[in-house]
Amino acid sequence: MQFTYLEFKKDLMTSRSYHSFGRDFIELFEELYDIEHIQAMYLRNQFNKEELEIIFFFTNKIVVVTKESSHFRFDENSGKVISKNLYIAKDMDRKIELVINFDNKETLTLENYKDSNPDMAWDYGHEIKEIFKIS
Repeated sequence: MQFTYLEFKKDLMTSRSYHSFGRDFIELFEELYDIEHIQAMYLRNQFNKEELEIIFFFTNKIVVVTKESSHFRFDENSGKVISKNLYIAKDMDRKIELVINFDNKETLTLENYKDSNPDMAWDYGHEIKEIFKIS
């Protein structure tokens, strides 16, 4: 599942649909952000029925993008990470949860089963562990 922004962009531009995100998203996103500073990205709800969120981890902020009825919403968090907790279950299901707490009192939680589906949970768990390393 782990891929770069440029791979995501190529996928999106050549036909793959990420719910309601399309080519217009790429143009707008690149107008607003310097893609050279993206360290990781996380596609929450790509494989389930929930609303897709794309979470970008930059060197100095986290950006969560959602598509609302007629527009894109960009939520930025430039707060300093004050703590992060990684929970990994011992059982065969290998449920993984990462909780990141910021100095502005906001919290970001990533959960492999909740954010995907049982078939993709292992891949999401791997991605969460990689984000834990860089956040």
